[in-house]
Amino acid sequence: MDEEFLRGDYLALRLQLWALAPVDPSFASINQEAQERYRVGLIQLVRRASPDLEPAEAERRATDILVIQNGLWLTSMLIFDQAAINRGVLRCEELALAPPPL
Repeated sequence: MDEEFLRGDYLALRLQLWALAPVDPSFASINQEAQERYRVGLIQLVRRASPDLEPAEAERRATDILVIQNGLWLTSMLIFDQAAINRGVLRCEELALAPPPL
């Protein structure tokens, strides 16, 4: 969670783009494509961090990380709590690096 991505103007822009998605098909498509590209990149990172994971498990973890990150960005607009942000980032790292399920 680099400070660049926690600036108010950046977060406000993200929120505006997300808010437009349900009411404008063009923005919905842009947002969906961007989120999917990011999710695919996260899947690749998770697989590199934990190469023993089954592809479906890596995908599940990457999607969970994406949900957590989006929550961090949204929440930090309203309540900037650096300790909570750090815990969220740590949780994302734990998801990526945890051993495969038994």
